[in-house]
Amino acid sequence: MMLVPGSIPRISSPESMIKCSIKFETRLLFRIIRDSLLLCLLALRVKKRTLNILISVFATTAILIFLFYKVRIKLSVLDLQYASSLIFDSWETIILLCTVFLLMPLNLLTEALKWQKVANSLHPVSIKNAYSGILAGITAGLLLPNRVGDFAGKALVLPLNQFWKGSVLAVFTSIAQLAVTIVAGLCAVAWFGPSFFSFAGLPGGFLTTIVAICGIVSILLLYFSIHLVAFLFRKWKKLHKTISVIESVKTSLKFRIFLLSVLRYFVFAGQNLLLLTLFEVKIPLPDSFFLIALMYLFLTAIPTFVITDFPARSSVMLLIFLAWYEMNGMEIPYALEAKIIYTSFSIWVINLIIPAVPGLYYLNKFSLLRKEKS
Repeated sequence: MMLVPGSIPRISSPESMIKCSIKFETRLLFRIIRDSLLLCLLALRVKKRTLNILISVFATTAILIFLFYKVRIKLSVLDLQYASSLIFDSWETIILLCTVFLLMPLNLLTEALKWQKVANSLHPVSIKNAYSGILAGITAGLLLPNRVGDFAGKALVLPLNQFWKGSVLAVFTSIAQLAVTIVAGLCAVAWFGPSFFSFAGLPGGFLTTIVAICGIVSILLLYFSIHLVAFLFRKWKKLHKTISVIESVKTSLKFRIFLLSVLRYFVFAGQNLLLLTLFEVKIPLPDSFFLIALMYLFLTAIPTFVITDFPARSSVMLLIFLAWYEMNGMEIPYALEAKIIYTSFSIWVINLIIPAVPGLYYLNKFSLLRKEKS
């Protein structure tokens, strides 16, 4: 592809993406909610079996339409011609992209293994069903803040009488992943802290390392003491009975879940690193890894909805990488904003949108309206 020297690929800022899409997507979401309420009213007049079929058809159609418009809106702000020139520049770049795609099933498999090991304390779950629950959770999570639908999707593979206890255990697996994310982010704070203080002309850069170490120890102590949370709900007997399932998770199992969470973290961090290499964002590997760790740390503090997830990720990633170039006194490379957004968009599609499509099938299969097997 021929590019005019000095030209910048056509691309909108992450902030403008939110303004361009939020009105349409909010309207679409309200329509989905409205139609769902109408179906609930219809439930009063139709049989359970008929209602199950209607909701399955409606949910599949609505979410497919939602995904289509989501991807179309995001594509409209990207210069696909420039992105294609980077992706198909050589066989090496094509292999890099294929590797990122191949890491996606591994990413999901590690999460499925975590869920299987925890859920087995309630009901035997095969790795196939655990994997299916992960896919269903991704789809359900598209319509809820911070993808909290992931919890329900996982729990749907269990018998109905174990659903709420399963949801509590599903939250535990997410807490394990969150703990790893925060620990990695604090390691990044320790890595960049002294340099940042030196750049800003402030004393006490070594304090960031001490604070980071204390933070890591605190997070690990909280994680391995998570079973104590049930004690806080002892006054509410029914709620306590459900939440107390967390006490069944032994320390050895917590340790295994934590290790699987670490493995999963390295998988999706590796995907980011490969895409940065593909899109020619040239930063030393250790710094790139810790910049990504900082990005995920900041994202844990930002409540995101499906409408703002991709723009928020792109904005945070861009700000962090721009700060790195400024701290190191380096010239900002050509089209850095475009390359960062290409990276963020690729991760968003590969790890979220693509798995959500087969997740539609399993979300319908594990519908709460199904009859519980005796």
